[in-house]
Amino acid sequence: MVEQNGGRKPNGSANGANPAKPAILKGRVRLPSDAPALTNHFLPTVGGDKPFTVFDLADYLVETEQWSAARLEAAQLRQATELVRYAHKYSPFCKDRLAGLVPGTKEWLTAGAFAAIPFLTRADVQRAGKALFSTKLPQGHGPAFNVHTTGSSGQPVHAKSTKFSSAFNTAVTLRGHRWFRRDLAGTNVTIQVVSGDSGRSEARGWAAGSTGPSFVYSNRVPVSQLYDWLLLDDPHYLQCHPSILQELIHRSRDVGAKPSQLRDVRSMGEILDPGLRVLCQQEWGVPVRDNYSCEELGTLALTCPDHDHLHIQSERALVEILDDDNRPVAPGEVGRVVVTGLVNFATPLIRYELGDRAIAGGPCPCGRGLGVIERIIGRERLPVIMPSGDRVFPVLDAEPLLLKGGVRQYQLVQTSVEEIDIRLVAEQTLSDSETAEISAHLQRNFGHPFRINFIYVDEIPREPGGKFQIFKSELT
Repeated sequence: MVEQNGGRKPNGSANGANPAKPAILKGRVRLPSDAPALTNHFLPTVGGDKPFTVFDLADYLVETEQWSAARLEAAQLRQATELVRYAHKYSPFCKDRLAGLVPGTKEWLTAGAFAAIPFLTRADVQRAGKALFSTKLPQGHGPAFNVHTTGSSGQPVHAKSTKFSSAFNTAVTLRGHRWFRRDLAGTNVTIQVVSGDSGRSEARGWAAGSTGPSFVYSNRVPVSQLYDWLLLDDPHYLQCHPSILQELIHRSRDVGAKPSQLRDVRSMGEILDPGLRVLCQQEWGVPVRDNYSCEELGTLALTCPDHDHLHIQSERALVEILDDDNRPVAPGEVGRVVVTGLVNFATPLIRYELGDRAIAGGPCPCGRGLGVIERIIGRERLPVIMPSGDRVFPVLDAEPLLLKGGVRQYQLVQTSVEEIDIRLVAEQTLSDSETAEISAHLQRNFGHPFRINFIYVDEIPREPGGKFQIFKSELT
């Protein structure tokens, strides 16, 4: 159970801040006598009365990220074994689903045995409902709380998470702040979905151990107002959807001013186009760090501190990138993303198909053994339909569009097997040479000479949940 313990200074926190109440992962808690006991194969053994906080966990993650890839994979399979045994025993939905696939008491799942476990889809989760939830929580994991996805995928799901899983996610997030040496006493602005009527709110502290001012803006506020607030609050750090970042950068061009203290931007919730990284560096002089996550499972991957690709957070998620024959793709190849959450035992999401497509990466030169995703490229649910009927998932790299000075926003829409519309919010009509350049670039990416239609609009609306979809299809 995660509770609070006053007065302990975090070891090695990013700014030496001393939060009053760090969360305890283990210790000093009276647990139900019938709560199942579990081993986490990434954590050190902690005595019953010794507090182990999220800051201690973040410190320990400095060690585990230096483990070899083989050692991390072995620990993942052991942790997955714990999850499979637990789900088979305590999740009514998983009992029959995992029958015959559970290792013996003194055995561990092999990679081959793990690959034999059937995939879990969003539709499966919807149909299972409460039967997917575990009837008991392990010692030190509870209580549980509800998680509802926004439904921007068209398939909203209901899951449960735990305080232990949430604390682990906090530690992983703190790892990212430490990687980039963020000053937790600095000011942060987050632009996100906000319930209620509040357009802008202020608080103190925006991360574990943070003492800095925190501002939250609603992503439904007009970009002109968002940018006025951004200039007013003048943050050191900004977190928002890539589509909002793009609009803010164009707004800064309009007003001839930009945030003076900004050090980096954290993108979330949408696909990050490489061209936006270039645009942000050109206009604001700051890098964009991507964060790959989902509401059901939390943070899955963070940008490497030395490269633009993503490091899988292997201690809390086993991520597979698979081809159409369900085999792992080679580095540089595109596959679908399948995830197993290793720390949330309230809702066993085992080999869960997120519906995303990604480019697999090879070993990272930084020396960390954490797995690598070269880039998230889009939703599996939105393929391009070729004239042959084949469904393909091209890399939607529209850098030439992003770097045209007058283009504020764009969206690609497939309207037939031979045509793709580009909806543009632009200051002026592109020249013939510019449209020819962009068409040729996209045709190369799609692998087919689609007829590209340029359509100018005043606004491109967001999807339910406030996210922006860069590619849509009228054929699926």
